[in-house]
Amino acid sequence: MILAVSPLKKPDRYSLPIWSFSCSANKSVLVFLVVAPLLLVGCGLSGPQTYVINGSTMGTYYTVKLVSRESIKDSELDDLEHDIAKSLGEINSLMSSYDDDSEISRFNRAPIATRFGLSTPTFEVLSQSVDIYNLTDGAFDISVSPLIELWGFGASDSPLETPTRKAVDLAKANVGLNQLTLDLSDSTATKLRPVQINVSAIAKGYAVDRVANFLNQFEPLGFLVEVGGEIRASGYKASGDPWRVGIEVPTQSSRSSHTTLALKNRSIATSGDYRNYIDLEGVRYSHTLDPRTGYPVEHKVTSVSVLADTCAQADALATALMVMGETEGLAFAAQNNLDTLFIVKAGDGFVNKATGGLKALVN
Repeated sequence: MILAVSPLKKPDRYSLPIWSFSCSANKSVLVFLVVAPLLLVGCGLSGPQTYVINGSTMGTYYTVKLVSRESIKDSELDDLEHDIAKSLGEINSLMSSYDDDSEISRFNRAPIATRFGLSTPTFEVLSQSVDIYNLTDGAFDISVSPLIELWGFGASDSPLETPTRKAVDLAKANVGLNQLTLDLSDSTATKLRPVQINVSAIAKGYAVDRVANFLNQFEPLGFLVEVGGEIRASGYKASGDPWRVGIEVPTQSSRSSHTTLALKNRSIATSGDYRNYIDLEGVRYSHTLDPRTGYPVEHKVTSVSVLADTCAQADALATALMVMGETEGLAFAAQNNLDTLFIVKAGDGFVNKATGGLKALVN
């Protein structure tokens, strides 16, 4: 499900929207921007100025806010807008699981034991995915595609009945990034089994990082990049205030803020399952699948937010912790010094449980 109040049409680049909502279809959760009242920027104004670029990519929306020391010419802003759209479009064309011609789709069709050459972006995403797979002992696994399809959360139609244990075991037999080898010397990947890759749990975060790294070349006073709810911020707003983001109330009916936090030189991603599920034979199953068991998770964690240095890390770790659940996830986060916020269902309400720098949110 995708929610956005920013239009697909080309926005007025000289205005800063009061609210910017977007929700990833894979995350089914919302992190939104909390911004100051409408700010107009343009030629003839002195002091720091804010420029806003909006667009669509990867089945969702993106917003880039750039705080410049001085005015940016229209032609330069056009070039910047074009370069950002081009970069995001490249990532989408390489990594979309819904495009049969994408690099990921072609890799998924490649035979076993064949070295498959990958572009730099795709190789980087796979490398980071393998690192987090190893760190989380398989809780984060981009080779979970067979299970996604089996449970009806992919491109195929939803099953009419609960998959059998045998069907789950057959699908799970080809799940595991330990069945994939990467060679840095020539940017190739080789399957040991017919692994099928789906990078939706890290690609948006990686896209945010790509745009952020591009913006850093301009040495701005600050910027904020958001793609489908995954966010990275640097520096400050033009007012000198920190960027603020909101984590929504984890309910199906609400689009309100559960809590807000300041974000400086960090990234945030949130994973949740309260809007994406499937009903089979009278039982509601979460879209969050545990690649280690082959089954949807059954714990009471409704969302997990993670702060990290890169958005790809935050994106992937939020997914992993959502898989782990409250007990395992909180222990893992504390052991690895992660800044996390778990929102856990308790009766008719919710309780916050946090680690690291986000502990203040539960007090």
